[in-house]
Amino acid sequence: MVRCPEPIACALTLALLGSGASCVADEPAPDTLAGETETETEVVAPGDDDLAAIQEWLVSRAYQSWERHDPEPAPGMSGGARVYLSPALADSLRAGASVHPPGSAAVREIVDAQDPTRQLGWALVHKLEESTEANSDAWFFYEVFSLEVDGQPQTAERGPPGCVGCHGEGVDFVRSQLD
Repeated sequence: MVRCPEPIACALTLALLGSGASCVADEPAPDTLAGETETETEVVAPGDDDLAAIQEWLVSRAYQSWERHDPEPAPGMSGGARVYLSPALADSLRAGASVHPPGSAAVREIVDAQDPTRQLGWALVHKLEESTEANSDAWFFYEVFSLEVDGQPQTAERGPPGCVGCHGEGVDFVRSQLD
């Protein structure tokens, strides 16, 4: 049984459950809750236990229903970026929280600096557990330079030093800022 960090259903649930998963007719569809329309359903980023499901979820672009934020390129960041913030993270940033809630996530579409229409890959940060202070091990970092479902990540771990070095400058390891 897979337990989502928030009580919502999404298409990703089936990917996490694997090929033995099925839907029963009297249950809500996997991408909506009972009584909700598809546009009201929150998309949840996958956890850190199934890298293939993460890549499949990124390729599906389900995160594009999240709020888009286009930051200035950070020093040392290669290429440009389009950043999508989960509702939990966007709300936390707007509230000025010093620690973000579990389930907070951001997806960065890594794009070519010379041709911003050309996407090169993705970076995902996802807070998997509660923390009372900034704790890099509460965050899962995933970075891949492949747009294919079978793409292999260069980074897929909690609190990797190469990511934490820059993300540590942000609020609870998030560099995006919202007004």
